[in-house]
Amino acid sequence: MMDGQGRWAEADTTVLGPDECLARLARGRRLLLDADAPGSWDILRADGPISSANGPLASLGQIEDFLEAWSDEPGEFAAVIRRGPPPPSGTAPGAAGKGVGWALCSGQVTRDGRREPEGPFPVPVWLPFYESVEGADASLAAPWRLERALRLAVGDDEALKAVGWRVRNASKPEELSSEFPDGSPHTALKSAHLNEAVFAVSVPEGAQGLRLRKVYDRFHGRQRARVLVDGAFAGWWHLPRQSRAARWAVADFFVAQPFVKGRASLEITLDPPASVPLWDWSELMVDAILPLG
Repeated sequence: MMDGQGRWAEADTTVLGPDECLARLARGRRLLLDADAPGSWDILRADGPISSANGPLASLGQIEDFLEAWSDEPGEFAAVIRRGPPPPSGTAPGAAGKGVGWALCSGQVTRDGRREPEGPFPVPVWLPFYESVEGADASLAAPWRLERALRLAVGDDEALKAVGWRVRNASKPEELSSEFPDGSPHTALKSAHLNEAVFAVSVPEGAQGLRLRKVYDRFHGRQRARVLVDGAFAGWWHLPRQSRAARWAVADFFVAQPFVKGRASLEITLDPPASVPLWDWSELMVDAILPLG
């Protein structure tokens, strides 16, 4: 959903089991929340005390710059991190002219054919959706469709050359056989890079935004990169979760309308900062967000 300044308001829901975490910190601490942009947090469930750099963490609050929260004890945990301004009360999901819709759902949610989150208890979720959303009480559709503008894959040198792919300090492609969080097996080439990667993408006429989607290896959590569109900062792409078992994952980043309106082509830069894990990828897809009809 866009706010009055044309920015995307986004929300991430974290649901963790008693021994799960985004990553392990020093002394075995469980990293439960990791946000690096202004916004807010709302803890929906915590079986034990949650700590931050400023002391015990309240059940909800505002994030001025960044937030890390952890626990020294096992226990189930659920929370929502919202980036940008909070969603306005009473917003109609999929209302015409408002771009992406928001839905307030509970329990198991299906978004664009992917089931999330999945927990042992009902979880209230502010969920952005682009194609459709199905919750416990309703099935709603947003007035938008997605059109594939670009697909890149590690090892597809011809496609990478065609979009002017440039990257420095990238690892050699290697094959990974693992699975996605739902248990689906997957084998593909992957690579990671320390410095920026740059590529061009053609934008269909009438596009209201872009969805960047990547398939990547989350063996190392806390991956993050700045996303630049024609040199302008569009936001942080932040991927805090890690897994040493189900290493494959899919992640999305949305580029707002002001960056694409009236443009036939764009240059996109993915720039991981220093002192963070390498930015990993196997496939990179760009979908244009277009009105229905």
